[in-house]
Amino acid sequence: MLRDDTGANVQGRCGRGGAAIRLMWLGLGWVSLGFGAAGIVLPVLPTTPFVILAALCFAKGSSVMADRLNRSRLFGPILGDWRTSGAIAHATKRLPL
Repeated sequence: MLRDDTGANVQGRCGRGGAAIRLMWLGLGWVSLGFGAAGIVLPVLPTTPFVILAALCFAKGSSVMADRLNRSRLFGPILGDWRTSGAIAHATKRLPL
């Protein structure tokens, strides 16, 4: 039986090959988060879409990583704004300018 980070059964959630799918979501989450972090210093990469994608991937791959990302001092406020209003806060948009 496959279990996630909290000990819950993930067999029904991921089906056959659940561990491989979980690893794929985690890997995609880390890559997306890396692009989002690079977007902080590189003006050609957008930060927020990659952070939102990372949150989606971590939510499907690991609830622990999703919680850590949501509580992050750097990325947590971006995700909170997106979750509550479906948009990016104006202050966040003006930050790189």
